[in-house]
Amino acid sequence: MHQRTLSQLVLPDVPQLGTRYADMRIIFTVDKTLITGPMRVASMTDDAKDRLQNQIIAYFADRRRPDTASNS
Repeated sequence: MHQRTLSQLVLPDVPQLGTRYADMRIIFTVDKTLITGPMRVASMTDDAKDRLQNQIIAYFADRRRPDTASNS
């Protein structure tokens, strides 16, 4: 939950699923046509999008996240 591991991004309180983690070491593409509107159970807030961007940059650059990213 403190996001000390750059390869794991915590996804708190996902509707119908609870708290989950995204593992950055297992990234693959999905054809967008396979993901339809009715399947969506949650959307990201602007703060969550910023946090995800910071996490991706930190993970692939192999650097520490900026202090502001850990509080987003």
